[in-house]
Amino acid sequence: MNRRTDLLYTALALAVLLALLQAAAIAFYLYWSYWWYDVLMHFLGGLTGGLAAFWVLFHSGLFWRSMPSKKTATLATLFCLMTAGVLWEVMEFQYGMLDSFESYPLDVFNDLVLDASGALLAAYIGLKE
Repeated sequence: MNRRTDLLYTALALAVLLALLQAAAIAFYLYWSYWWYDVLMHFLGGLTGGLAAFWVLFHSGLFWRSMPSKKTATLATLFCLMTAGVLWEVMEFQYGMLDSFESYPLDVFNDLVLDASGALLAAYIGLKE
């Protein structure tokens, strides 16, 4: 395998892991039983989405034909993930999937920081040669 397919397969494997963890969370009430489960899921979601975004943007040939600067690659990956993260938070609000109204802004901030952390790690992994 080469570097391009490794990123894609890693993103796909993480997506399967996320789906299994989500199914377990729903079946066993893990979000309500363990405060850190949401932290894990947002970080892994950021990492998974970041790897997928990095591959689509820079290795698929759909957007960039050659690798841009590290700064551009990192910012583009982060932008894609933050867009997805904000849309996810809007969906949670729209459907009333809130833990509590008192700490909702803090929860959103925490979730977006975790999404961004995963995306930055994904960009670092993607740029590592």
